[in-house]
Amino acid sequence: MARIYTGLAVWNLVFLANAFAMGYLRRGVVEPRVHVLSGLFAAMFCCLVHAIVFSHFIGSGKWIKKGVDAARMDEAIVKRTKRFKGKVFPFALFSMIFVVVTAFLGGGADVGSVSPTVHLVMGVLTLALNVVATIFERAAIRENSTLITRVSEANRERIAAGIPADALPAATDEATRAGSKV
Repeated sequence: MARIYTGLAVWNLVFLANAFAMGYLRRGVVEPRVHVLSGLFAAMFCCLVHAIVFSHFIGSGKWIKKGVDAARMDEAIVKRTKRFKGKVFPFALFSMIFVVVTAFLGGGADVGSVSPTVHLVMGVLTLALNVVATIFERAAIRENSTLITRVSEANRERIAAGIPADALPAATDEATRAGSKV
């Protein structure tokens, strides 16, 4: 996930910086519609990237908890994953909120009901927050990947052995319950 996230995060920053540059060059150099479209695309992509971070930590946190329980490992590992979520979620959430507010203010600036300076300042804050969020999210994803590998290694023999015949009905029921929640 670390490599995938790094690629997504770099593109996120590129798209946000591009939208910012298009807005800065809007006066006479760039067609206003180009800035609007690049800004909307950047906002949607930014929300997608941070939603993926949310999903990754929620899913991997549950997977690690079940893996730790199954391998009878130290519960401190689960607490570490919760710390990752606690550290990363505010950055991801506020990055999404800031980019949506920036887009909203951009629409207001486009029709003249909001000062373009307000939109500009919010754009700078959004870009800066996304840079900081990228640093924190990437570090947490890398540490989380290490924990996933550790839990996976601890469960390797059990996984290779498969599900015992006497536990198969319960496992099937649990898989069905989990599938119905999705």
